[in-house]
Amino acid sequence: MNFKSVINQEGIKTVLRQYVQSGRIPQALLLLGPEGAGKLALALAFAQYIQCENPGTEEVCGECNSCKRNNQFAHPDLHFSFPTVKLKDQKEPPVSNDFLKQWREMLQQNYYFTVQDWLDFIGAEGKQANITRKECLQIGSKLSLKSYTGRYKILIMWMPEYLGNEGNRLLKLIEEPPEQTLFILVGERPERILPTILSRCQIQYVPALSDVDVAQGLIKLKGMPEEEALRVAALAEGNLSEAIKMAEASDHAMAEIFRNWLRVCFRPSNEGLINWVTAFCKNGREEQKSLLRYGIHFCREIIAYAAGNAEMRLTEAETKTAMGLTTVLDPLAIGRMSEMFTENIYFVERNANADLLFLKLSLDLVSLMRDSRQKASV
Repeated sequence: MNFKSVINQEGIKTVLRQYVQSGRIPQALLLLGPEGAGKLALALAFAQYIQCENPGTEEVCGECNSCKRNNQFAHPDLHFSFPTVKLKDQKEPPVSNDFLKQWREMLQQNYYFTVQDWLDFIGAEGKQANITRKECLQIGSKLSLKSYTGRYKILIMWMPEYLGNEGNRLLKLIEEPPEQTLFILVGERPERILPTILSRCQIQYVPALSDVDVAQGLIKLKGMPEEEALRVAALAEGNLSEAIKMAEASDHAMAEIFRNWLRVCFRPSNEGLINWVTAFCKNGREEQKSLLRYGIHFCREIIAYAAGNAEMRLTEAETKTAMGLTTVLDPLAIGRMSEMFTENIYFVERNANADLLFLKLSLDLVSLMRDSRQKASV
């Protein structure tokens, strides 16, 4: 994993290189930023740059033994810690080593993934994830051992938000680590990270990607045509993780499905609503979330246009639908619609019954449209 593999974030890359080149690497660095910005990718590239035997001014050599092992995420001095769940066949509290094979497989597939993606990958089935007490004790044991290569030992902890109070067991280790030992933490929600952990880390904020960056990521990682990549990037709002999932679901033509849904809800019949819900819910959860994310984007474009934006980031057909919707719903109602879509993404992620969820949501949309029409006629 090298810096070239990380989508943009050139300013952060420069800072990370300077740490190594100046010989002043923080013993505990927290990469903090929004989902889909590439924090884990930066952490992996930074770790490889530190451990490279012949690094250049911009990039790792890619040829030394350390680089070859890091390319497989299997360097003996690179350790990982991440949220886990106790599966059915496990008797002891889980630790990251129990899932190391799956973790490496996940990284080989895509290093822009979310916690929910990871939990789905390991078959968590809605169970609560955390970083356990046993994991914290094991981290201490791992890092107390002598470096295999005689260079830095590095622990990448992904999502320290899942430590909870168990993180207090790591405070002394983070504050006074063994010689040649580094912590790289990757987080998104500082309010959920223990203040005592935050205070012991040097924090580097990682900004969200621009739409152009996200589009470049889709072209590079998914091989999408530029026009399609720019369209999906506009929906993702700087989140490459979401953009990748949208791209994977793009064959389902979410824009057309969404327009059909609105038509069914505008002139509802019991048979029409049930038929639409039954047909749509044959799609998987990612397609279901993609439809709701598209709906959020659609609503936001309308609200932004009503607030004075010159144009909507929608196709001609989508714009026609949007302008028609504004004759039915005022901006407040469209804002409420967006909130409904956001709320239901949460339920989809937690394995709610899709048929019941989308039937209720459809009925809520019917009521929203009907109430708005009645207010307009008064």
